[in-house]
Amino acid sequence: MAGTEKLAVKIQERIKQDKEGINQKQVQIDFRMQALLSQRDRFANSARRILASVVYPRIQELSRHFDNATVLPFDETADTHCICQFSHSARFPATVTFRIALFPGDDYNNVDVHSTMEILPVLMEYKRDDERSFPLENRR
Repeated sequence: MAGTEKLAVKIQERIKQDKEGINQKQVQIDFRMQALLSQRDRFANSARRILASVVYPRIQELSRHFDNATVLPFDETADTHCICQFSHSARFPATVTFRIALFPGDDYNNVDVHSTMEILPVLMEYKRDDERSFPLENRR
């Protein structure tokens, strides 16, 4: 009996150690998750601010120069992209969708600006996609 009691104590100690290890890992995971959520929220706020103050006004200015252009409504609380559509016209016999979207870059320290243009029907070769990366915050 004494041998099984010692075994039972060892098993309980091992189970206790495993539970403590699991709890410690969970605390680390929770901490990392909170940090990631904070970074994501900071990025989303910065991206929407950049879109509202820089990108969207420029897309609107572009659309003012074309009678067939329409800028899709921009929701400053949710969107991380702006879209301008050009309808088919006698002068421009194609439809065009031009989109600028912002995505988080490396560890949320950069913003990746991705532009996409789709022309239908395809009447010529053109660069459909482009991407640039910029620091999310001004660094001096």
